[in-house]
Amino acid sequence: MGRALSVSEPLYHVNSCLLYGRRSGVIEMYLLLSTYHASLDTMDALLPEHRAYLDQYRAVGVFLLWGRRVPRTGGVIVAHGVDRARIDTIVAEDPFVRANTATYEVIEIQPTGGLPELTTLLNETSR
Repeated sequence: MGRALSVSEPLYHVNSCLLYGRRSGVIEMYLLLSTYHASLDTMDALLPEHRAYLDQYRAVGVFLLWGRRVPRTGGVIVAHGVDRARIDTIVAEDPFVRANTATYEVIEIQPTGGLPELTTLLNETSR
């Protein structure tokens, strides 16, 4: 289990030159925000396929984490290490998208701060 941080502890700055990516040393990172457009019963019926999709991209290091939005109106995926065109292709493969039951907003982010352990993980999975 991780340790709790106190308010007085400093935030760690991630030096972008320490992050290795495909674009000038910057890791391509994305928040993928899905919104459901069908009943939860319909979404639940697609969950086994959707989970297999999530596991497929976790196994190759693209999806770092994911979860449901609260309230359950969609989900969030943190992805990295591929360019925007590839992310768009990956999103189109989601069984929710193929069934026209969800849409995604793709937000590209450039990490500028975080825990040193996360920087190490991103370096290892981006090569």
